[in-house]
Amino acid sequence: MNDANTAKPEWSVREYLEGDEEGILELRGIALSGSKNRQWWDWQFKNGPAGPANIWLAVAGQKIIGQNAQIPLPMKIGEQICKGSIAVDVITHPDYQRQGIQNAIRKQLFDSNRGKGISISYGTATRNIFPLYGRMDSPYPHFNICQPALLVKIISLGKLLTSRYKIPGVASNLMDSAWARITSRTSSFKNTGIIAQQVSSFDESIDAFWQKASGIKRVMVVKNMKYLNWRYVEKPGKEYKIFIAKRNDETVGYVVLKLENNTMTRGFIVDLLALPDEDIITQMLIARAMEYFRAEGVATVLCLMLTDTPYYGILRKLGFMQRNSGLQLGTRLYDRNLPRELVTDPANWYFVWGDNDTR
Repeated sequence: MNDANTAKPEWSVREYLEGDEEGILELRGIALSGSKNRQWWDWQFKNGPAGPANIWLAVAGQKIIGQNAQIPLPMKIGEQICKGSIAVDVITHPDYQRQGIQNAIRKQLFDSNRGKGISISYGTATRNIFPLYGRMDSPYPHFNICQPALLVKIISLGKLLTSRYKIPGVASNLMDSAWARITSRTSSFKNTGIIAQQVSSFDESIDAFWQKASGIKRVMVVKNMKYLNWRYVEKPGKEYKIFIAKRNDETVGYVVLKLENNTMTRGFIVDLLALPDEDIITQMLIARAMEYFRAEGVATVLCLMLTDTPYYGILRKLGFMQRNSGLQLGTRLYDRNLPRELVTDPANWYFVWGDNDTR
């Protein structure tokens, strides 16, 4: 057999250029389930709150066969605001696996990150893949932070069992009535002066709220109006429900929700933030979320939360059960002046599903 006929074409690594979009989308369609359109791509990679993404590609001739990208985001590290990034979309064409493509791309991407002023990046991966990042030969150290907890609450036992065992509707309703009596935890918010209203977008008041609420943790994405509207309002093809908590016309918290319909309807608490040391605000926002989910016929509610956050304890008291998320949160440092002890301590981080790119 002639080896020249079976050898893979040579490939090289370069930075993204204007006009690469269709080739990248074609690669996504081949390598990943669920294709994305150009509108979505522009939203995520061109129109981010801290500028366009840093994208590096592997190409064989004119064909794009690999990609690794990071989206810049404003991040709070201690008392300073710096330029961070989230790692997304690590893609290799199936015909070019095990050729060292991603290692070659990452070396260029990481050097470029530092050159573009990115101080820190973060991301999640499944636990079987995550150790590979730490073993990479790179001058920019990678650290495992923690495994986020998956919190789950069943709010309709009847719908959950019906989706699996085809239980008749009458029996399902009886089970739901009994389940509600067992699991309900009622709280009165009538005399708190707090109201939670659904809104279509975040207004300027969220910036003043962020300045007060950011004290909850020392390492987190900046949740200002620009970021939140980009993430939850401008995103194509995803419909989020936003509830703002107010007291005397002052914004004191928010929660962002999402529905998914497969064999049953599931609800997701995608983002949650309230003024520190005021558990009643968090409790009210979660209660409002449960009210919305019940009205939508949701069977189970899911939330991703770090165990060191105050919201974790509140969710557990409200009946959420902890499950294994299978995810690992990690970070890579590009700025040697960042205090390593600060950014590697999981107790300093605030991270929710919305800070990832999968919900």
